[in-house]
Amino acid sequence: MRRLCMCVMLAGCLSGLSAQNRGGGILMSDEDPVMPDEKPLRKGKTPANVIKFAFLGPFRGDYGILYERRILPWFSLQVGMGVTARDKVFERFTSGTFSSTNFKGSAGFSAKAGLRFYPIADGWMSGLFFSPDFIYRQHNLTANLTQFNTDLQPSPQKLRCGYAFKEYRLLVGQSYDFLFRNLYLEYYAGFVFRETQESIPMYQNNDQGAYYTRVDQSRFALGVVFNAVIGYAF
Repeated sequence: MRRLCMCVMLAGCLSGLSAQNRGGGILMSDEDPVMPDEKPLRKGKTPANVIKFAFLGPFRGDYGILYERRILPWFSLQVGMGVTARDKVFERFTSGTFSSTNFKGSAGFSAKAGLRFYPIADGWMSGLFFSPDFIYRQHNLTANLTQFNTDLQPSPQKLRCGYAFKEYRLLVGQSYDFLFRNLYLEYYAGFVFRETQESIPMYQNNDQGAYYTRVDQSRFALGVVFNAVIGYAF
C-alpha cells in the first residue's frame, strides 16, 4: 500500500512539471542564449584626429601632410603644410616659360587651412562633408642665364624666380572610416578660384649691357579640383 501511494505521488509531480513547461515556464539550459544581431561598436575611444596625405599632391609638386581635428560632431578644422618641388603639370600645360632646361628647381613650401562641415555626422569626421578652404603653394626656381657687358663679353647670370598659387576652394566630398579600425579614406571635388603669381626673367639691352631682370606678373582663373586622401585616425 505504501509503495502504491509513493508511485501515485511521483506520477503527479512529473505531470505537474510537464504542464508547467507547456504553459510557458522557464527552462534552464547549459547552452549560451542566442541574442539578436547587433551592430559592433567601435573599440576604444572615438577618434578626434586624422593625419592625412593627398594622393595627387606629388603630381603638382606638393609633398605635404594634413591634420584634421574634430571640434564638434558635425564640425572640424583642417590645417596642413609641406615642401614643394617643380609643378610639372603647370609647367607643361599652362606656362611655357619654365619648361626650359635653363631652370633648376629648389625647395619651396605649401600651407593649407580649411573648415569641414558634416551635415550627417555619426559622432566624428565621417560621411558627406562640405569644405571651404585656402591653399598657398610657393615653387622656387633658379634660371641659369648669360649676360653681356658693354664690351660684349659674356658671363653667367643666375636669377632667382618661380611661381606661386593662391587657391580659394569650395569642396564637397565623402569620407570613410569603416574599412579598418584606424584607416581613413576620403575623396572630394569642387570649384577653385586660383591666383597664379609668376616671377620670370625679362631680357634687357641698354647702355649697361645685355642682361636679365626679374618681372612679376599675376592672373586669375576659375577651375575645378579633385583629389583622394588616405589617413590615420586616432
